[in-house]
Amino acid sequence: MLDQHEDTQSPSEQAARQRRRRRIIPQGSAAQDHAPAVAARAQPSERTGKKGPPLQWLRTRTRAFLRRPDAPRILSLLLLLTLVILKPGFVVFLAVMSLVAALVLYFSIGPDRVQAWVVGRYDRLRDRDPDAADRLRKRAAAASKWLAVVIDKLPESWTAGLYLPDFDAPAEPHAKLERDPFERLARQ
Repeated sequence: MLDQHEDTQSPSEQAARQRRRRRIIPQGSAAQDHAPAVAARAQPSERTGKKGPPLQWLRTRTRAFLRRPDAPRILSLLLLLTLVILKPGFVVFLAVMSLVAALVLYFSIGPDRVQAWVVGRYDRLRDRDPDAADRLRKRAAAASKWLAVVIDKLPESWTAGLYLPDFDAPAEPHAKLERDPFERLARQ
């Protein structure tokens, strides 16, 4: 039955099939005597031209991908893209619920504890990586300046009592502030 199938193939397909079946062995060498043994020991992927069982190949490729350092970032972007394409309403719902949860948490624990937590995290970052802390401070300063420009465009009655934090680097104190102003009173 195999022979009948081979007869229906074109000559070029038959030649390609035979090249895949056998190994190229130089003519007139001692290796020709061992050709059947070599062909018998050949891996399935060499005999059939396939990459082995599909599940094993998939596992190998998956493990290789997961070892990459950027794999979590790529997977999260793919998941986000899939959600945006398949369920855009769910993405909006998640965004609104995340904002509501953040507001509830902020008002539950209070602004003072949130500020202490943020300052603590920044101090740890500054101790561990001063350059990254400086970049973060500069980015926050730029965002604060941009927000100040936006707030300046709003009516004064809307923004009364609104104070933005100052993230700029502390300036050097003025020469007058270097000496203690109460020193004269302490002497009296």
